[in-house]
Order: sequence, then C-alpha cells, then structure tokens
Amino acid sequence: QVLSDLYHGDAYAAKVCEAHPEHALRRGFTVSTGDKAVDKVLLASCEDMALARRASEAWTWARAFGGGALVLGCDDGRKAHEPLDLSTLRALRFVTTVDSSELVPDTWETDALSPRFGEPRIYRLQRSGGGGGMDTSAVHHTRVVRFDGLPTTRPERQRLNGWGASVLARTYDILQQWNGGHVAVNDL
Repeated sequence: QVLSDLYHGDAYAAKVCEAHPEHALRRGFTVSTGDKAVDKVLLASCEDMALARRASEAWTWARAFGGGALVLGCDDGRKAHEPLDLSTLRALRFVTTVDSSELVPDTWETDALSPRFGEPRIYRLQRSGGGGGMDTSAVHHTRVVRFDGLPTTRPERQRLNGWGASVLARTYDILQQWNGGHVAVNDL
C-alpha cells in the first residue's frame, strides 16, 4: 500500500516509474514476419488492442510494484490453466494488464533439471472489476508476458512471490528527502 500511495500521490515517484516505458515506446513498435501484408494486419490488431499502451502500463507496474504482466486471452481451444498451443492458435481475443498483487504464483516449477526451476508454472489471477465483479482464474505461464522489477537475490524473490524489487522501494528515502526539502523551501 505504501508503494501504491507513493506512486499515485507523488509526481516524482510516478515519473521514476513511467519514464523508461514512455521513452522506450514513444515511437511505438514494428511487427516483422517477413510478409508485409501479414505485418500490416498484425500491427493493426496490436493498435486495436492498444498493445503499446498496455505494455507501457505493465512495465510501469513492474517498476512501481516489482512486477507487472500482460495476460493473453488466446483462443487455442484450451483452458487458460493449460499450456498455450501455438499450433491451434486461432486468435488473440484480449490482453489484460495486471500488477504483481493481481497475479500470484499458484504452482511452481519444482523439477531441478528444468530451465524454469523455481519459476511460476501457473498463476492465480486475482482481479476485481467495476460493479463488484471478481476474476480468480488460473493462468498458465505461457499465457503471461511478465515485466519484472529490479533484479534481486533468490531468497528476496521468494519473499516477493516470484517477482522483482520495486524501484520505488529503493528510492523511497531519497523521494522523502526531496519532498521534505520542497516543503521546507515553501515554508521559508
């Protein structure tokens, strides 16, 4: 809650979180499949889904809260908790932006020989919508595009539920001093 209050109530804290994503995506992005007609259709679909804005938002949440993600609503004939099957993928129906508090690891990769050892396998999506609606569905990691916060140690990452560290947590004292200085100057 402290990080949320800081992000939403302090213009400097918000700028610390928003500057990198805004700068990186200021010119948008391109799609390159090798077929210009397909590229044009894909880029139009990305624009219809506001993908650049959603990616910027997820990246901002990663910087503010240690993690953000895009949850992909893929129509591949399988349930959301099952691995994405690219061979039967018909369409991307929606993209939802969430922060680390809304996407909590439910099961972890426990095979020590797996390259994904220690990473989430299935997430529990815990979000609320307007009017009291709730969504608590299970989502396989292949249907999630993660934006991690700052790198951290393995024990700290476990404490943070598999996510990175917040930029705001690291800059909290400096922001408090900066804001305190502004208040003091104003009082003078």
